[in-house]
Amino acid sequence: MVSDPKQDPRAGREPAPGATIHATYVTREVTFLAVSLFELESVSSSNSREAIYIVVSSSLLTFAATVWGTVALMKDELSFTGKLLTWGVTPLIAVVGCIYAILARMEFRTRSSLLDAIKSEQRNL
Repeated sequence: MVSDPKQDPRAGREPAPGATIHATYVTREVTFLAVSLFELESVSSSNSREAIYIVVSSSLLTFAATVWGTVALMKDELSFTGKLLTWGVTPLIAVVGCIYAILARMEFRTRSSLLDAIKSEQRNL
C-alpha cells in the first residue's frame, strides 16, 4: 500500500461505487457491485443478443460484398437470373445486414445504460 498521499493515484478522487478492496500484495483495486439475479440475467442475455446480431450482420454484409466483388471481376455477361440475384437480392441481404448492425448497436446501448444504472444505485460501504 502507498502510504504517501502525494504518490497515491487515488488521492483526491471520489471513491467508486460499490465495495472496494485494497490488497497489500497486489497493486490493483477490485470493486464489487451488488447485482440482483434479474439484472445479471438481463446483462447476460443482452451480451448474447449483441453477439448474435454482430455475427449475423457481419456474415450477411460479407456475403453481399463477396457477390459484388465476384461480379466486378467477372469477364462474362451475367444472365437475367444472375443480374436479378446480384442487383435485386444481394442489396436486400446487405440491408438486412445493416439492420442487424443497428440492432447490435441498440443492444449495446441498452446494456450500457443498464450497467450505468446498476453502478449509480450502489452505495459506498
